[in-house]
Amino acid sequence: MRSDIVGREHDLDLLLAGWTRAEAGSGGAFVVSGDAGIGKSRLVLALQGRIQATLHSQLIWQCAPNHGNSALYPIMRQIEFAAGFAAADSDALKLEKLETLLGAAPSGAATSLSLIADLLSVPLEGRYPPLVLSPAQRKAALIEALAGWIASIAARQPLLLFLEDAHWIDPTTQELMTRLIATVASMPVLIVVTARPNYASPWNGRPHVTAVTLDRLTTDECERVVAAVIAERQLERAVVEEIVAKSDGNPLFLEQLTLGVLGSSARRGHVVPDTLQDSLMARLDGLGEVRDIVQLASVIGRRFSKPLLAALSPFGAEALDADISALISAEVIYPAAGADGTVYEFKHALIRDAAYESLLHSKRGRIHGQIARALEERFASLAETEPELLAYHFANAGDNARASHYSELAGDRAAGRFAYVEAIASYRDARARNAMLPTSAERDRRELALLLKLGPALTIIVGPQHAEHGETYVRAAEIARSLDDLPSLFNSIWGLWHSSTVTRDLETARERAEELVVLGESLGDDDHLLESIHCRWSTALFRGEYPRARADARQGIAIYDPARHHALGMLFGGHDPGVCAYGVWATASTISGYADEGRRLAQESVVLADKLGHPHSLAHSLLGVLIVYSCARDAQSARRLSERMCEVAEKYNFPPQKSVGSFFLGWASAQDQDPASGLARMEAEYPRVVSLGPMPVFYTALLGEVLIKAGRAAEALAILDHSLSGLMFPNLGCYLPELHRVRGDALAALGPDHGEATREALRKALELARGQGARLFQLRAAMSLLRCDRADDRSPARGVLGDLYAGFTEGFDCPDLVEARQLLADSADRRAP
Repeated sequence: MRSDIVGREHDLDLLLAGWTRAEAGSGGAFVVSGDAGIGKSRLVLALQGRIQATLHSQLIWQCAPNHGNSALYPIMRQIEFAAGFAAADSDALKLEKLETLLGAAPSGAATSLSLIADLLSVPLEGRYPPLVLSPAQRKAALIEALAGWIASIAARQPLLLFLEDAHWIDPTTQELMTRLIATVASMPVLIVVTARPNYASPWNGRPHVTAVTLDRLTTDECERVVAAVIAERQLERAVVEEIVAKSDGNPLFLEQLTLGVLGSSARRGHVVPDTLQDSLMARLDGLGEVRDIVQLASVIGRRFSKPLLAALSPFGAEALDADISALISAEVIYPAAGADGTVYEFKHALIRDAAYESLLHSKRGRIHGQIARALEERFASLAETEPELLAYHFANAGDNARASHYSELAGDRAAGRFAYVEAIASYRDARARNAMLPTSAERDRRELALLLKLGPALTIIVGPQHAEHGETYVRAAEIARSLDDLPSLFNSIWGLWHSSTVTRDLETARERAEELVVLGESLGDDDHLLESIHCRWSTALFRGEYPRARADARQGIAIYDPARHHALGMLFGGHDPGVCAYGVWATASTISGYADEGRRLAQESVVLADKLGHPHSLAHSLLGVLIVYSCARDAQSARRLSERMCEVAEKYNFPPQKSVGSFFLGWASAQDQDPASGLARMEAEYPRVVSLGPMPVFYTALLGEVLIKAGRAAEALAILDHSLSGLMFPNLGCYLPELHRVRGDALAALGPDHGEATREALRKALELARGQGARLFQLRAAMSLLRCDRADDRSPARGVLGDLYAGFTEGFDCPDLVEARQLLADSADRRAP
């Protein structure tokens, strides 16, 4: 009788039925959960055994407790095994093996190979062109490459994919698994995930995903397991009943208690240990001198390599071979699946834990230190590719300085792969370890460096508005000031400035920008000075201070050198400062009444972005140009650029920019081509675009204007009032005069009963626009006032509009100036005798 599937027959039948469907091309996934020792791995092994005669492929992704912050760790180990990597392989040979493994990948194989080679730290030997990808696109492309490789395997023959111990999964592997599960229904693939109950599976409840919870065995099932273990040997009925009672229905406990009783009977009778720990300890005691090797291996981890064990063992290779064979025979360890024959695993994590806990704390610490130093000195490649492993061992050895160092390296490695969730965890751990060191200037410098790495990762994952983001940069600035480290202080204040702009705290943003300019001038180099002015021109635009924005952007262009300063985009804000300067200058000029200048500068922004070939900078330039064209009411140009914006966003996986491009495409269509569908598109995207960046009123005013045009003035008024009520600074901000002007137009459209409220809103718009130097917005407010007073030939609005129009020197073909000219002519005709 076999003990592996006792009580699990129904669960096995479920998996087998899922496999049958997968073979027919309709895949699915099972998430098998249960306590440690409950039989998850046994169920997987039973499934493997039942289908071994069928033609299929298998992938085994084994998560590990020390690699929860190692992006794609299970996949990397599995690919290395599948490719046949050996420790002695050169980089060139590894690349050849990887090419062989991925040779049957679908179209785009070169890109896929480049991405996967980079994941495994295999140099491309100049045989493949470098990938020009943004961080978001690179990570998405890697996940797609891995998914494509898996699909290519399944295209040849049905695939069984195991993800074991998902409670230790890293976030990026979980993201890849989510991608696979979303498409598994149309593929000949069966996915089986095992996890402990504390793992909150993100896949349960999805189509084609079945949750299987393994319960404890019944008394009858327990007795069947005991009978299978003792086989031909005999145990008294009372002893069997005691084993069953103490096992609490846990199959692993049952087996270990039974084996412990059988092993102890010759010495002291049939004694049943009270706990699983006691049972496992009794088994370890029975191993004799081999116990020392078990304990040594347990400190390495659940999985350990023979070469590392040999580096730590005081005994010779021959003795070690004998000990390993004895442990395999005793069913304590077994050769690891998916390894090269020199790697072993404990039969169960609980057996490893028992061996580990049997060591005195002081001895464990010494062994951890020996392991860490051996990895550093004799396994340099492992130390480079798995720094989190050295961080773990140094931390348990009490060497917090080295642990912090390797956690930082792990964070750098994760950030380099755009696995920012894992990077954040590693940087946090590095900072915590550093905090345990004695107070010193060196400790402060280490903390400052870690904070300035943690900040950008937090920006990407939780956003600049998150409390930890602000706390990180406040602490960084505090340390930088204490160390008189001006470059680090600059970076810290920049992080605080970014947070202020995103949270729309424009007063604080202005203060931070001015502080950065002072720092930039003090540092005396063009890089910091340009970036500080970059912050000031952006802040000025957000605040509606157009003369300041124009002057600073002009100064920035005078300093800017693409060859030297393009790298600033990687360090600050994610886009090229020259592209931004042209875009802000164009926007501020257009709003200030210089339409021709604005269009010329907007084109310069896109030309520069195209020349640089940087996706984020291109998306940024397109946003600036769309603002310019919408201000100029150039629907045709806006339509062309918004279509390109959507293409760029789709190609490089920029969801926010895709929403913005779609919103502008709707605006352009609503002007003349297809008003109904254009408005519908704007309304669909409005909740997303209005939440982005520091200029929500811009999108609100555009939508409000189109709603009025569609005869929905009451709805327009509602969203305009809602936007105004939520402003942190009611008299400050880019496009704010337009919000009041459109509100006045909405009131006017509702009828003469709102006459005074209409004039009040339009006068407010005119006043704000005058204070900002926004002559275009002044012109529009004056036109709305004149239309409101059309029946009054003595309206002062005519004089205001006339004076404003007379001040324009260019852009006379723009719709606003054409309309102003016609309004003035109509008014003059009415006044003529």
